[in-house]
Amino acid sequence: MQQILPALFLTFSFVYAAKSQSITLQPAFTAITVADIDTSIQWYSNVLHLQVRNRTDNLERGVKQAVLHNSETMIELLEFETGISVDTLLGKFPPGAQALGFFKFGFYVTDISKTHDELAEKKVQFVGRIVTDPIDKRKTFLIADPDGHLIQFFEK
Repeated sequence: MQQILPALFLTFSFVYAAKSQSITLQPAFTAITVADIDTSIQWYSNVLHLQVRNRTDNLERGVKQAVLHNSETMIELLEFETGISVDTLLGKFPPGAQALGFFKFGFYVTDISKTHDELAEKKVQFVGRIVTDPIDKRKTFLIADPDGHLIQFFEK
């Protein structure tokens, strides 16, 4: 009996670990705080071809909110009356200082060159150039939205 209990414990531990590793995640949405919701709605609609799903201005709570979407993703934009830019927060720190938290989000695209060219025509702000990821050998590049949020595109 003393030998069976440790064996049962190990068996249940492995079964539990296997079940806990079976969680599958699918992207649901990304929420982004912005300085001007109307500017951001226009940019995300024009540049990323997202459509406004809903828009709520709750001035009593000091927030404007919009959800933009396409068949693959949803992005929630939030403008807070009390919002403070990262640049303002980091203004007293040396150049290169980074705030903890959100850094960038990304999308897979089927044709990286075509996507890059289309975005260039729209005069988006590129952050660097197309590079090949040294690990998975996929091409990638970054752009910035009107508030400086980084968006990365990966070759699928």
